[in-house]
Amino acid sequence: MFEPDVIAFKDEFEAGEILGQLAGEILSGRKAHIVLDFFLVRSLSSAMIAKLIKINEVARRCSGRVVLCSLSDQIKEVLDKTRLAPLFSIMPDCEEARRIFKA
Repeated sequence: MFEPDVIAFKDEFEAGEILGQLAGEILSGRKAHIVLDFFLVRSLSSAMIAKLIKINEVARRCSGRVVLCSLSDQIKEVLDKTRLAPLFSIMPDCEEARRIFKA
């Protein structure tokens, strides 16, 4: 059982900046179990999607886990159309995402 770090983004710009830093924090051992809350984020750029993929891969290599939650319909659609949704653990809200780490 792990208590994840929950990161709630204020907007797309902040999400892009934080996602750019997370892989390094995972590799350094500062973070391994992360919930990324996209409640206030409506869309993702291709660069942000690439960062998510990298973060997810790095976390798995470091025996960690990244869970995405509160995705907008637009973000869900992009992940579905690009066939990337199965790569991620996706939960409807932050509470459900946190429960994954308690199971």
